[in-house]
Amino acid sequence: MQKTPVEISDFARSNNRTSACHFTAIIVTVLFLLAFVSLSANAANEAGGVVKSTDVNVRAGANTDSAVLTSLKKGDNVVIVKWANDSWYEVIISGGTRGFVLAKYITPLDSVTFAVGTGELEAEDVSFRAGHSTDSERISLLKLGTQFEVTGTWAEWYSVKYNGKEGYVHSDYVRILKTAAAKAAETTSAKTTTVVKELTASYTNSATAVKYSSNTNIAGVEELAMSLLGTKYVYAGASTKGFDCSGFTYYLAKSVGVDLPHGATGQYKYGEKVAKTELMPGDFVFFSSAETKGIAHVGMYLGDGVFIHSSSAAKKVKLNNLSDQYYEQHWYGARRIL
Repeated sequence: MQKTPVEISDFARSNNRTSACHFTAIIVTVLFLLAFVSLSANAANEAGGVVKSTDVNVRAGANTDSAVLTSLKKGDNVVIVKWANDSWYEVIISGGTRGFVLAKYITPLDSVTFAVGTGELEAEDVSFRAGHSTDSERISLLKLGTQFEVTGTWAEWYSVKYNGKEGYVHSDYVRILKTAAAKAAETTSAKTTTVVKELTASYTNSATAVKYSSNTNIAGVEELAMSLLGTKYVYAGASTKGFDCSGFTYYLAKSVGVDLPHGATGQYKYGEKVAKTELMPGDFVFFSSAETKGIAHVGMYLGDGVFIHSSSAAKKVKLNNLSDQYYEQHWYGARRIL
């Protein structure tokens, strides 16, 4: 049936209204998405997190060449600020230290509770709310520069204590202040890392980074070991006049009161076995040789894939990477003895 002019006009108007509605809906959706993206991009924090491995480094930059600021233990909590790149989180740890951690060592959580530190407002008239939502009751408005205790995080919100009350403040408006102890620790760590890198560079091109343990005793052993770089290799030697491989590790263990036999095979019977993927500074690393599948060599792990040992081939105490072809092919095992 042929439509009358009125019917055609009504049909056209109906189509136009439908198109306009669709167009409006699209515009609203796009604006909403842009607003969401903008909000997400500006949000100071993404979530909380818990460390799932032992001796996890917090670094000054998002790479393994950066200075180690401190180390975290399994079960420690962090605030996840954002992804720094495909592999690293930017985080805030207890005491206010801000740094970078390999994401594979952190399990993200909606919320965590721990002593983050002192927060300070960077904006005027910020809502202090009863819950972690803009729909939550406002307890009060806080002024620029207001300080409070930050006790954890819920997604992009900080849980805080202020003026005897507990509530939430959006992390967009808060900066975490570093404690004096955190500042001092970062300064010390940066100086130590610089010294170690200089020593490493002066003795070998294969070792690019060495870290010091957060364990005071192990850090002392590492420093002692590094001070002996270049000491000559002497068969059956176990003093600063010269070392063989097990004499060197014997000497290091003795410095912290651990008595070991002078022999790599005997030393392997002490402590507990450690997987290569779980190595920590201070662990003893053992190798076979081209002639035998048994233990033929031992050194001490320093971190970041680097170990120190008295090498009969080089005729001195030196550094190498576990990834160096010979040592990778002749890996035997590791023991946590110290």
